[in-house]
Amino acid sequence: MTGSEPELAAEPELAAGPAVAFRGAGVGDSLPRSVQLSVAWSWRLLTIAAAIAVGLWLLGFFKIIAVAVAVALLLSVLLTPVAQWLQTRARFPRVAASATSVVGLIMLVGGLLTLAGNSIANGFADLTSEAGAGIDKLILWLSTGPLQISANQIEAYRAQASASLSANATSLLSGALSVTTTIAHVGTGALIALFCTFFFLFDGRRIWSWLVGLLPLVARERAHEAGRRGLVALGGYTRTQILVALVDATGIGIGAAILQVPLALPLATLVFVGSFIPIVGALVSGSVAVLVALVAHGPVSALLMLAVVLLVQQIEGHVLQPLLMGHAVSLHPVAVLLAVASGSIAAGIVGALFAVPIAAVVNAVVLYLHGYDKYPELGVDGYVPPRVPVRVQA
Repeated sequence: MTGSEPELAAEPELAAGPAVAFRGAGVGDSLPRSVQLSVAWSWRLLTIAAAIAVGLWLLGFFKIIAVAVAVALLLSVLLTPVAQWLQTRARFPRVAASATSVVGLIMLVGGLLTLAGNSIANGFADLTSEAGAGIDKLILWLSTGPLQISANQIEAYRAQASASLSANATSLLSGALSVTTTIAHVGTGALIALFCTFFFLFDGRRIWSWLVGLLPLVARERAHEAGRRGLVALGGYTRTQILVALVDATGIGIGAAILQVPLALPLATLVFVGSFIPIVGALVSGSVAVLVALVAHGPVSALLMLAVVLLVQQIEGHVLQPLLMGHAVSLHPVAVLLAVASGSIAAGIVGALFAVPIAAVVNAVVLYLHGYDKYPELGVDGYVPPRVPVRVQA
């Protein structure tokens, strides 16, 4: 009996064990592992989405300042080599080099607008009427040409296109002019952009150090290096996009001049501006050139103009974009398309313009933070010592 007593005494304990464990377990412990992981990921993703939504709302609320600062950042990336050359070669002080770079940019843009201003200003008004006449002529050819599309079908398609254009015209116009709805807004945005450009050139490192100093101490060095990579990606995109837009505008403008298409300079200007919106901009601006050629010289000239546009687009798509843009930002064409579509939905034309550079910067930063350095030649920059909190004596 004594030998079996310990076993008998242990039996109630064993019997009560599972019951105690069940009563102490949480409801989540009884769920499958897949459900627990799904819940854990879901609330984290919802938190991230909420933070992004709040950030976008703040950007929309301060859209004039946000767009002006974004433009200033792009201009600073372009002007930094100029300011550095003035400091190292011309022995300018930093403040003089920064001011000279900004003033030089203003003079360059003003000079170009003055030289081509009258032709462009007068030409765009004629360009609108020429494009409208081209659409009418194209519709007439569709009804009387080999396709033999009935007048009712053409009118239905035209009404549908007109309704779609009218429905989206407000959003497109507000997207393009939402930050500059009045002359005062234009002036305010321009002044903010120029002011920020000057100080980004003159004191950009200290501004960046202050921003990085707001982060926890352990994250500052990685954030600093990731930001450097993002800035290099932004500079590469900006310079490459200007070169691509210039090649597009030059090619189509020369083709229009050879074919004696009227308004060649406004067409080239339209192509240059439109090329800053990847995929969509070049297609739309090129189609306008074809329509103007159709009105001016008939279908043969329009087909030749179409061949010029397609040739330029092929050179851009198969030579310039893979060699230059692919090396500069390393974004897949699908990522570019999705970025442009998302940006245009979120902020209209302004969103489409800034979508790809933002995606390029985010891509470079995220890759670096995950252990992949796209620019290993940058190395590690001498980092400004972080601020040390000072204890205030009571």
